[in-house]
Amino acid sequence: MGSHHCLHCGNPTEVANYCDWNCNVAHAKAAGGKVVCPNGLPIMSINAIDGSMYEHEHGDHPDYKFPITVEYTGEIPDDLPDWDPSFEVKDHALIYCDGYIAITIYECSHYMWKVSDGTGSSTWRHEEWKISDTSLERIRERFPVQYEG
Repeated sequence: MGSHHCLHCGNPTEVANYCDWNCNVAHAKAAGGKVVCPNGLPIMSINAIDGSMYEHEHGDHPDYKFPITVEYTGEIPDDLPDWDPSFEVKDHALIYCDGYIAITIYECSHYMWKVSDGTGSSTWRHEEWKISDTSLERIRERFPVQYEG
C-alpha cells in the first residue's frame, strides 16, 4: 500500500486526501474557494466543483436562511445496527417560512413543517419527526406571525 499525504500541509495520512477537516478547508481557501456563511457558523460543506464553502450542504440555495435540527421522537427499534444513522438528529436547511409553515431541504429533498408545533413531513416516518425546540424558537423569533384585525 502506497503512502498518502495531505494535499494541503503534506503530512502523511492513512488513506484520506487531508489530515483533517481544517486542512480540507484551508486547502479550499488557498485554492480561491469562496466562503459563504451568512450566519457566521463554521464551514460544514465544500463544493467539489468550485471550492465554495458553506455552513450547510444546502447553503448555496438562493433562499437559504439558516440550518435547523430535526429530531426523531418515536421509538428506536432494538435491532437497529450500530452503523445505521436513520434515527439520528438531522440538519435541515431552512429555505422558507411565513410564520405558519417552514420549508426545509435535507439531502436534496424538500420537507414542510408546522411552525406551531414543529411537526410535519420528514423522512420515512413523518409523524415521528419534529423540529427541535431550539430551532423552533429561532424560527419563531425570525419569522413572527402577524395577525390582522
